[in-house]
Amino acid sequence: RMWGSLSHRWGCASKQVGGCHAAIGRRLRGRGHHRVRRRHGGTHGVLDLFGIAHGGEAIGRHASFIITEPERVGVEASWRSLLERRGAARYSNQNLTRDGRTIECEWYSTVVCDGDGAVSSVSSLVLDVTERASAERMFRASEERFQKAFRRAPFPQSIVRLVDGAIVDVNDCWERAFGISRHEAAGRTALDLGLWPDTSMREQVLRELDQAG
Repeated sequence: RMWGSLSHRWGCASKQVGGCHAAIGRRLRGRGHHRVRRRHGGTHGVLDLFGIAHGGEAIGRHASFIITEPERVGVEASWRSLLERRGAARYSNQNLTRDGRTIECEWYSTVVCDGDGAVSSVSSLVLDVTERASAERMFRASEERFQKAFRRAPFPQSIVRLVDGAIVDVNDCWERAFGISRHEAAGRTALDLGLWPDTSMREQVLRELDQAG
């Protein structure tokens, strides 16, 4: 993951990434529009995050060139809202690198006002969360696959907390087999529900599970 900090001013913006300072300028115009105005400082931050080789690739361009097309309307709306409220905001969007890759970024922005109360800049912190977002999507997909397999299994299945034996979830076949709904079973134990007429058998099963891992 990569952190960067931007200070969007009326003509300049700074960026801190990995201890290296770089800057791109953004000029704010009506309705929250902003263009790259000028650039100062080192280059490593911009190179690392967006792959911009030199200032000439960015100066004078609308800052939306680093935002994916489907995200641009939402980003503009967030920007306008931030300036109107003159507060702080956290938002996420997809950004584009110079070589066309899409990266997921989280932005933490705070409006800075001058002595007269006018907006003078917006200070932002940006975090590249591409790997995290990808892992979260994979986890959700895995959960969905598990839930489908669990629900549709042709034999009774339950998920039970080992520490106290409380039922967390049961599948459809379990409900039909025991005549107890998922809602009724949740949070109760098999003993509560009378599913173990012989408690010694339950203890034996638990010992075997403990030994076998």
